[in-house]
This record gives sequence, structure tokens and C-alpha cells, in this order.
Amino acid sequence: MSAEEHPKEYLSLAELVERIPYKPQTIYNWIHAGTWEMGIHYLKPTPRKLIFHWPTIQRWLEGQHLGKGHTSSRQRTTRDAVV
Repeated sequence: MSAEEHPKEYLSLAELVERIPYKPQTIYNWIHAGTWEMGIHYLKPTPRKLIFHWPTIQRWLEGQHLGKGHTSSRQRTTRDAVV
């Protein structure tokens, strides 16, 4: 099976910015502002490494386009209720 049939669940920052139309600084800003939360949208396995949960990020992005149209409000997902 190809990688397209089973996309990676966790992405590095470089891999994430290849998939979404935002710059790394924008992502860091969302993390700092609490828009994206550790344990939900991303993990920090080492002090200098961030990995992003692609299914959650994808749902968040879809909610931004379907919802209010801006990225400052955080959309709740099914995963939020589990964590």
C-alpha cells in the first residue's frame, strides 16, 4: 500500500507546512496563543521537537473554512472530548 492510501498520522513542522497554506511562524503563533493545544493538535517528544497530529489539524482547518472563516477561534473536535 502506498503512503497516499495510509497518510502519516503525525507530521513534522516541515511536512505540515507542505500540506497547509501557512508559514511556520503562524503555527508557532497559534501554539503560543493556545489555539492549538499540546496533546490535542501537537506533541512535544523532546524540548526542541514538535510533531503535529494530522487528522486533528485537518479537522481544525476544515472547521475554519466551514465555520467563522478566521483562525483565531478554536474549533472543538471529537478528539477534544476524549483527552
